Order: sequence, then structure tokens, then C-alpha cells
Amino acid sequence: MRRRHDLPLALIVLSALLPLGGCAADPEEEAPPVAAVTPAPAATPGAVPGARVPAEGFLAYDPAEIERGRLDPAWRAAAERDLAQRRQQTAQPSAPQPLPADRGPSGATAGAASGATEGAPPIDRMKTSAAAPSPPPGASATPTPAARQAGGAESFETMTPESFAAAPALPIGGGKAAGPTVLRLQRLLDRARFSPGALDGHWGKNTEKAVFWLQAALGRETTGIVDADLYQRLVAAAGNDQPLRAHTLTAEDLAGPFVEIPEEPAQQAELECMCHSSAAERLAERFHTTREVLERLNPGVDFERLAAGAAVQVPDVEVIAKDSRPLDRVARLVISKSGWYLHAEDAQGEVLFHFPITIGSSYDPSPEGELSVTGIAYDPDFHYQPKLFADVPDDEPEHLLPPGPNSPVGLVWMALSRENFGIHGTAEPQTIGYTSSHGCIRMTNWDAVFLANHIKAGLPVSFVE
Repeated sequence: MRRRHDLPLALIVLSALLPLGGCAADPEEEAPPVAAVTPAPAATPGAVPGARVPAEGFLAYDPAEIERGRLDPAWRAAAERDLAQRRQQTAQPSAPQPLPADRGPSGATAGAASGATEGAPPIDRMKTSAAAPSPPPGASATPTPAARQAGGAESFETMTPESFAAAPALPIGGGKAAGPTVLRLQRLLDRARFSPGALDGHWGKNTEKAVFWLQAALGRETTGIVDADLYQRLVAAAGNDQPLRAHTLTAEDLAGPFVEIPEEPAQQAELECMCHSSAAERLAERFHTTREVLERLNPGVDFERLAAGAAVQVPDVEVIAKDSRPLDRVARLVISKSGWYLHAEDAQGEVLFHFPITIGSSYDPSPEGELSVTGIAYDPDFHYQPKLFADVPDDEPEHLLPPGPNSPVGLVWMALSRENFGIHGTAEPQTIGYTSSHGCIRMTNWDAVFLANHIKAGLPVSFVE
């Protein structure tokens, strides 16, 4: 993955012009009919033939900008306002409650200790899992600010495979926590579908937002701090507390094609695909993490010289494949423009899945009000349109860029009923929640594919401030 200082000057200049154009579908393209999406490797009847949006500077970002925003608490005001409104509208109890036994075949039942009904979201299993033992007499059930730094002895730099043999350093949350406990927690949140975005081993607002909304869904105090009880509920939902697993590299992992994305759209259009640039990048995305984490977990491994048959340690996540299986309980999507998160809710307004997102800036705002999903396309094309750029002559040729994980719209495009807008993946997962888009809703590729697998055209989408 390229960073801003690695980019040719021409592409940096191009990215600076992008606020003049929005995240757009081709205005000449007719919206598809409302239809359920069936499994397919590419667009299907009723889905969008291809995302047609302007380039978004998708390979250019400043790592320092991400670090500056990592602990920015601005999202919390929006989240607390959202939560207060939800509780007022639904009279949500303040204490954890089991699900009703008559929820139906697509939901969990309170009679099953694990809540493992087929098709039930992980949050159902957490609501019915056993709580951790109560703290001893005299101990505080609510972590103090000092307790937030209980994992302070850990660090990203000292994270090794052996460091995961120790018990997690709990409670965890807040500050500049980093290391094995943070990565363990991020992996559990990922499996619970309260996504922290990229599993990077560093505490940040994406992780804290996931904890906040998980606590809200369980009727707990929204401290953003993970204590032993909440951690054990996450373990129960995941099925185990084994944060790593060995992955044996295959010929397919290493086969490519791997490409360096050229700066000129005409050159990009000639590519076989907007593919990963290396096997290391492919592995990082497959296991929802970063190359830096893979290198910490595999000291001595040269990721420039990987060989089939070698074993590498990776986060034990569920690898997400394109397989559309709409979940009937998802009744609508709610997108917070101030909190930078997307929720998949059931008909009662309960949050089933939470994802961090990147939204439009004040200059290029995301939509407002009530929309709907009009179609879904996996592996979408990308339409480069010079007329959307002020300093590019309109008579220059348009180009259709091939699909791929490093496309500006990533691996999937979910079209919205407002012309020119959609929800989609990204070429740079570590930027999600930290850099603004040009109007569209961006997610990590794995979160976007998971969401697309579980929704269908016609689903309502609400944009809230």
C-alpha cells in the first residue's frame, strides 16, 4: 500500500483537485430495479453493472494524519446523542436482558445457553452467554481512569507470538494502549461484527467506538473500557480466545498477479486488475490486519521473499468471501455522519452489526435523509471521467478501470437511491474513520463484503447527523 510520500507528483496534484467532484455514479446510468442479490463473483441481474465514480486520491494518505486523529474523542458526542435518542424511542432497558424465546427461526432463543441458532448474529450469543464471576467484595465494578492503563506495560514494539501466551491485561481502554491485549480485543470485536476496522494492535477511536456500541447493545454502561466480564462475553461469541493461528502459505497466496498501480488512468485501464501490490498486502487484507502487525507476529520472516509451504502467524479472523446470504433480521442501515459509523439494525432498532466508516467532508458532504439500497455489485469497474475534474480538459478520453481490491471502490459497490452515491470498499483500510471521502461511504473491503453479503436491494438507509 502506497503512502503519500511514495506517490508521483502528478497523482498528488490530482488528489488535490478531487474536492471539485463528488462520489458519483454515472448520471446516464439507469438505476437497477429493486431485487434480491444472488451469489455471484461479479454484477448480477438487479445489481449495479459497475461503480462509476471519480478518482478519490485513493492511494494517497498521510500516516501522520491518522496518528493525530487516533484518540480524537469528537465521535463520542454524536454517539451519546444517538444512543439517548434510541433509548428514548425504544425504551431500551439499562440492564442486560435475554432475548425473548419467541424471536423466531432467524433469531437466537433464550433457551440455548450459547444462543448459537443458525444465522443468528454474534450479538445474540453475547446476550445469552454466562457473565464472568463478580468482582471480590470491596472491588470496584467500574474501572477507574488509572485502571484504564492496566495494559500499559505492553507495547506494540514488544508484541511477539510468545507475548500472547500471557493472560490479557485487563481492563483495557483509553490512552495509547498497544500490544497483544489490544490485538486480542480487536480480533474478538471483529468476530463479533462490532468492527474495529483494521486490526493494527493500537488503541484508537475505531476500537473504542466498537466497544461503546457493543456495551450499548448489551445494556451496559458505555465506558468504552473492556473489563473481564465484557471480554469473556466476547470470547463466548467468538468460541475461543486463541488470537493467532498458523497459516501455511499456498501457491495461490503467492501467485499474483501483483501490480504497482501506475499514476495515469490510461495506464491503469490497461491493467489486468487493480490487484494487490504484493503477497504481504494480500495476506494483510485477508486477515484484516496490516503488514506491520504481520511483521511483529513473524520476526525473522522476509515478507518480500515468501515461499509456498512456509507457515506464518496471522490473526484468527473469519475470512470473508463473496457469498450473498441476506440476513432477514437486517431491517435498515443507519449511517452517522458525525460519529463516522454504520449500523445494521433489526426491526426493533437493535444494532446487529457495527462498522467504522469514512464519510464525506463538509466540502463534499454525504447524503442526507432517507435513502435505500438499489443494487449491489461485487468486483465493480471504475469509470474515470475527466469532466469531473476542474483542471483536466473535458475532451480527454474517459477510461474504464478494471476491478480489484486496490480499485478506488474496493471489492464491492452498494448503490444508493440518491444518484451518484454508494457504500463501497477501499484500497487503504487503515484510513477508514480517519480521512474523509468525497461523499460516498467507505469501509474496509472485508467489512464492505460482509455487509453486502447480508443485505439486499430495497433496504432502507437512514443518514443521521
